[in-house]
Amino acid sequence: MMRRVFIMHKNMSGKLAVKLFLFLLVVAFLSACGSKSSSLPPSSSGTGTDTGTGSAVVGTVSVTATLASVTVGGSSSIEATVKDSNGGNVPDGTAVAFSVSDSSFGAITPLSTTTVNGVASATFTATTAGTVTITATAGSVSNTVSVSVLDIVATVTVTTTPASVTVGGSSSIEATVKDSNGGNVPNGTVVSFSLSDSSLGVINPQANTYNGVATATFKAG
Repeated sequence: MMRRVFIMHKNMSGKLAVKLFLFLLVVAFLSACGSKSSSLPPSSSGTGTDTGTGSAVVGTVSVTATLASVTVGGSSSIEATVKDSNGGNVPDGTAVAFSVSDSSFGAITPLSTTTVNGVASATFTATTAGTVTITATAGSVSNTVSVSVLDIVATVTVTTTPASVTVGGSSSIEATVKDSNGGNVPNGTVVSFSLSDSSLGVINPQANTYNGVATATFKAG
């Protein structure tokens, strides 16, 4: 705290007294300041890593779906991987927003979340058959992934041509798949085929539908 010190001498001229007063005032001020430790932090040099959750320069956003197709009522986990401008993970806590191209096909939750180890996750739940595009945005960068929503399969009808074969022969197996409304399921619906006894031959394990029909070939062994 600054103190004012007045020292006067009866033989001193007024001018000299003023000079002495100023000198002692400065000394007293410096002495008072010197009695306190500095509140400034010590300077340091070196390198460090910014682990704060402040704004980061987003370089890229990539989006994936654990299931590229789901049936009505099903869900798929959506992951957005966010990299900074140097190709490394953005700081934990970087905000990521999710949205769907058409909410009539389903909803995604949460609409907004943050990254952990460079990844933000959300869940898409399907409500109507069709194809929906899901967008993830971090900063000014965004990317998309598509998910096909399939209607619930109601019936599967299987036919064989021919119905009987000899050893070494083959038969075409057709599965006709209808949805709950009696219509064809969307093209690309995956149909799995299996044999009751694998010692009798081999069959293609999977096939995709086209116009409601998936075809596999059975070869007698």
